[in-house]
Amino acid sequence: MQTLTRCWAALAVLGAALVHLAVGAGAPLAPLIVLVTLSLAELAWAVCAFVLDRLPLARWALALLLTPVFGWALLLTVGVVSHGSLPWLPPALPMAVASLLSLVASAMLAARIRRSGTRTGVPGTNGKAGRFVAGIAAGSFIVAALVTPALAATQAGEHAVPHGESGSHH
Repeated sequence: MQTLTRCWAALAVLGAALVHLAVGAGAPLAPLIVLVTLSLAELAWAVCAFVLDRLPLARWALALLLTPVFGWALLLTVGVVSHGSLPWLPPALPMAVASLLSLVASAMLAARIRRSGTRTGVPGTNGKAGRFVAGIAAGSFIVAALVTPALAATQAGEHAVPHGESGSHH
């Protein structure tokens, strides 16, 4: 179960990274740089979490995951207090989904850190492989169900070619 939890955390971070990257694609230069840098760090961490048999740099990852959540909450608060007079505010749905995924991954990381250590086991071949694959599939479906509409709600998603249509018209 520890491996499945590690993989779920990595899937959540991967989903948040994709959303942050898509939001950054439609942002002005300064937020673009911040969001792309954040996305690359999240992507690197998620890949390492999948490849390694542990949660890499768990305490740093926890801080990394919570930073955009608090940053977006701060921007939202300032935007509401100033009656929307901010020069740029990220789209609500994508940032809410990214924040939810970041909070879920953060909770998993925090629980793992609290249990003293960040080592996890590798799935065994003693009949648990099927449950592990089912767990990964379930986690993937949940992340995809959250991330797909969030990506569609970004500026990049709004300019994407609708499914079933080609980019060229004859």
